Amino acid sequence: MKLKTLKITLVLVLSFLFVNCSEERISEPINEIELNKTNITLNVDDTEVLEVITEINGKSIEWISSDEEIAIVDSDGIVTAKKGGEVIIIAKVDEVIAEALVTVNPDVFVVGYINDGDKDIPAIWKNGELQLLDVGFEFKYLYGTSIFVSGQDVYVGGYGFDLGIDDQVAIVWKNSEPIILSREGENAITNSIFIRDNNVYVSGHVTYSGSNNGIIWKNFSQQNIIGIEDGSIETTSVYVSENGDEYVLGKSMSYHYYMVWKNGELIEPTFQSDLRSVQSIYEKNNNIYVLGHRGEFTTFTPTIWRNGIPENVTNETGRYEASSMFVSDEGDVYVIGSRLDSSRESGMVWVNGVPQMLESTTGNHVRPYSIYVVGDDVYVCGIEWFNNGYSSKAKLWVNGIESELPNQSEDSAALAVFVR
Repeated sequence: MKLKTLKITLVLVLSFLFVNCSEERISEPINEIELNKTNITLNVDDTEVLEVITEINGKSIEWISSDEEIAIVDSDGIVTAKKGGEVIIIAKVDEVIAEALVTVNPDVFVVGYINDGDKDIPAIWKNGELQLLDVGFEFKYLYGTSIFVSGQDVYVGGYGFDLGIDDQVAIVWKNSEPIILSREGENAITNSIFIRDNNVYVSGHVTYSGSNNGIIWKNFSQQNIIGIEDGSIETTSVYVSENGDEYVLGKSMSYHYYMVWKNGELIEPTFQSDLRSVQSIYEKNNNIYVLGHRGEFTTFTPTIWRNGIPENVTNETGRYEASSMFVSDEGDVYVIGSRLDSSRESGMVWVNGVPQMLESTTGNHVRPYSIYVVGDDVYVCGIEWFNNGYSSKAKLWVNGIESELPNQSEDSAALAVFVR
């Protein structure tokens, strides 16, 4: 009996000592921690495991991402890349931290078309890899003209038609599956697409009896745009702000007005006696930016209307045409367009009014169509054209440096770019 009592007492003492020592180890201060990796490069959707490799005496680790839009990290230190950019992943034990720099290579999507020798076929290049789109029935001419990527979903706006047939058919492809927007017998095209909070906005127009009627399709349902004087209207761009305000840009075909609709209501039309066209709309920091160009005869000037006030993109005189715009979160304004002279069309980028010419290694004509900016990197797509305009090659420029998109035909074009 005494022996049994002694054994129980010894077990209790040892248990107490073990628990006490464990508690002392856990309570020991941590002065420094180290990660298994401090610099990681990932592609979008890739994962990587980070670990604390120093002894932390059983203490818990808090994992933090400095920008969850670029990459997220879970409670086990598993990092998942979401979109292009740089982010700091932080491991925190007590008040001690260790950091890893994660660089996510962006996915670059370019949409346009290639000609197979008989017909034009809409095409997407994702990181240079070509994918062709169709609609399940034959078109002589079929184009992808705009693109937006939301999460894992890739949306492409476009249209198709045949020679000798008046009706054009407005189309959106979602993950390569076509959705026909036009009603039966309508002549319609799309020209801009935007996604916000899982809502899909597409701008375009429907033509009746030679008159264009501005249209917005929201979640593939058609909504008419009401203009001024019942004149012909073309809508050219749609943008939805972070707080959900919907902006649509259009131009009267009968009068020298451009028009902006906010949440379906027409804002006071802006009159410009020498207005030629408008292409893009943005809303940033409560400012509304409209891009177009104005002028007469052979002198055109790219112009930004900021809250209705015109500002010349360039002070140089000549024939310049604007094609697209991007406004960063910091308020930097990027404009692309062309400079035309008697012998050559040159592609241009203006950053807050400072010009840069797009590279052309062959010396051919260059026409940019679309721009997207991520951090310090500027992506522009367009064409290099030759043979008196009968042939072109789809091109992508990154920071002004030219690259030819692979797997092209003798005639192709890049019409829109999106980077995530």
